[in-house]
Amino acid sequence: MPEETPAPAAASNPAPEPPPGFTLPLSAWLAWGLCTALFVLHALSYQNNPTPYQQGGMIGQAIVLFLVPSVVAWIVWRASGRSTRAGRNGFLITLGLVALNQIPEALREAHRYHNADVIAELARESKTDLRASLERDGVVSGEAAGRILDKASKTFAEQVAANTGEDREIALCMQEFMSRGSAVRQRQLAAVKAADMSTFFDLDSLATASLRSARRDALRQLQESNAALREYLEQGSSWVEAELTRRQVSPDRIRKMMAGYAAGAARNMPTALAIRGTDEDLVGLMLDFLAFAEEFEGKWSKDAKSGDLVLPTNAASERYNNLIKQVNDVSQKQLELQKTLLAPRPAGN
Repeated sequence: MPEETPAPAAASNPAPEPPPGFTLPLSAWLAWGLCTALFVLHALSYQNNPTPYQQGGMIGQAIVLFLVPSVVAWIVWRASGRSTRAGRNGFLITLGLVALNQIPEALREAHRYHNADVIAELARESKTDLRASLERDGVVSGEAAGRILDKASKTFAEQVAANTGEDREIALCMQEFMSRGSAVRQRQLAAVKAADMSTFFDLDSLATASLRSARRDALRQLQESNAALREYLEQGSSWVEAELTRRQVSPDRIRKMMAGYAAGAARNMPTALAIRGTDEDLVGLMLDFLAFAEEFEGKWSKDAKSGDLVLPTNAASERYNNLIKQVNDVSQKQLELQKTLLAPRPAGN
């Protein structure tokens, strides 16, 4: 019986290779790395010690520079039949467009940091000048404070001329704020000059009703100007925020400015207001002294040899001495508060 011939084996068809997956070529990675490095280096050129918030901004920018071109590159790759070259070109073109779109904002941000540096330098110089006045004269003179406000107004005027858009509106707002403060300070200086603090507690300078009336008017002006200065300090941040809103500055810029204010000037506010409180106390004591001078008009004299004040009764002498002691105590308290306000802060604070 003939042997059966085995049936030929069916031809085997190898399984087709899967299409290549989406990957970015080395050139795309290099281009992304170069763009990211340039943006980060630019940011670090004006952010010496970036905060966590600023670091997050750099990371976010790097993610945007990668994510948006990658999505576009994947779409182009699929649409072109999985062409690696088309995907690469889509990534590079989109990366260039995204980078070009971010360059103006990066330049504006650098300009804003420059503006902030100018203001920070102004604040440092102002504090140094006021501290020098305190060390030299034993008191922060009104003239020194007035010069600081005038200098600040001039600085913001320069920023108004140098900026456009929101930055100019911010500079205009701060220029107006400083001008308001300067006007209040000038009112206070005029009242202090009229009160003639150097001779006020010499009873000879209050010997007549007309002399006392002139001093009383000056003290009333001093009370009013001090109240205006307190209001300027207490409502300053609210005024600035409202003015920036009126000038249509973006809410994000306003939020950042108010956060900077809270981290800086606001921490000095309790001390600044306490100094205003000592001014109020001094005016009150001066009014008491005026009343004392009026009550004892013509009843006091000075020792011919020593020049010491001679009052008619021990009770009057005790009252006089107590008033002078209170004035000295409040003056010393004000001096200590001024030293606290102007004391150099540790680095990083």
